Amino acid sequence: QSIKTSIVFLMAGSPKSTIWNNSQQTQLVGVFFMVYFFWMAYVKYSVGLLPELFWSCNTGLVVASIGMLLLNQYIIASAVAMVSLAHLLWMVDVGVWLLTGDFPVGNAKYIIWPETTTIEIISTLHHLWFIPLCMILLRKNGTLGFTGLGISVFICVVVGSMSANFTPLYGEDGRYINVNMAHEMWKDIPADVIHQFDPPKSPWIVYFIFALCLLNSVNCVCYLLWMGVFRLCCVPSKKVKTK
Repeated sequence: QSIKTSIVFLMAGSPKSTIWNNSQQTQLVGVFFMVYFFWMAYVKYSVGLLPELFWSCNTGLVVASIGMLLLNQYIIASAVAMVSLAHLLWMVDVGVWLLTGDFPVGNAKYIIWPETTTIEIISTLHHLWFIPLCMILLRKNGTLGFTGLGISVFICVVVGSMSANFTPLYGEDGRYINVNMAHEMWKDIPADVIHQFDPPKSPWIVYFIFALCLLNSVNCVCYLLWMGVFRLCCVPSKKVKTK
């Protein structure tokens, strides 16, 4: 009964979702996200990197699209939560690189790998506009809350497990892909402390549990930061009545 109640609650979205202010625009963006995902699938397939679709930054597009088509604030918020860490670090990495020529984090360094094509770089630019666009559509319709965060943790565990079992460490052409860091921490991240459990230093299951705990914990912190940005920029301020 509790599971049935939870499903009904999730599908209902929120009281506000029945009076969605920009429903047609939101659903149109949902269609765009889905089309964009399939275009990205074609790009990945054309360069032999189809397994990269499992990245949470890519599956988040599908989750957000479903939330937008259903006008469901919780599903949209969960998509934002899924990518909070990756997109924030990507923005920082690319921003500093444009200014200094260095990648301080390393998670976006793949854009200058010699094997990365221009079309692949274009297909990864949703790291810049995905969260802001979701926030704009949630304005006056919902919020970034803890329900979305809880849903995202569940999705990330499932996607991470699928990545570990169905995606390789290297692509068909020998390119490093390591989807969702399901096999080891990303090689371009310089912090030695996060590589201490990388296989074969430790059994894979030990690494995987460590990675899930670490990445989800840091992702939660990043999501809290995005919640603050949303409340600052997207929540209408209450007008003070004057006599």
